[in-house]
Amino acid sequence: MSNSKRNVPIILTYGRKILQMFPEIPSYRKHFQYDFYIPHSDNPDSSNDNIKTFLKKNLGFAQEQVENCIIVHKNLKPEGLSWHIDDCQLVKFKKDKIPVYNLDQYILLENTGEKCVYLYFNTPTKKLPKFTILFYSSTHGVDFEGGILTLADKTEIIPKRNNGFVVDSREAHMVTRITKGIRNVSVVKIY
Repeated sequence: MSNSKRNVPIILTYGRKILQMFPEIPSYRKHFQYDFYIPHSDNPDSSNDNIKTFLKKNLGFAQEQVENCIIVHKNLKPEGLSWHIDDCQLVKFKKDKIPVYNLDQYILLENTGEKCVYLYFNTPTKKLPKFTILFYSSTHGVDFEGGILTLADKTEIIPKRNNGFVVDSREAHMVTRITKGIRNVSVVKIY
């Protein structure tokens, strides 16, 4: 195996495989702008009603999806985020020990004959999240340095206040190290 292949994080490798298995995933990406304030330093939950209204009226999510969404307000730590897929983990099973329950929480990524590798979504709702929606409350180059969202196909999202981005929750991604300032984001999970 070449040195460059050895240094590629396993979740990035599987993230690229997921893009091949589900070629429609990039078509769900959507940039948007919003016009309300999210007070990260005080009481960010006070903006949840505005976020939910925006999800319905501007992004077209159904009432039930919005009622059951999960909203988390974050100040990202300086180390950023390593490659991951939200709300999931990679699990391996021997061929004779494959899962037989909650099968809708697993995506088969690899079957070598002796073992199977799955992407397992372990969520509070016991459902696969369909979309992750990011509401940025700070701007790269103004409020912080670094903190760029990178997707498995090398797409980069540069955070800007009052802008956001929709991604399929199966997308592998990482956030670069934050070298200065505070990067605020509100993360919404739609099930």
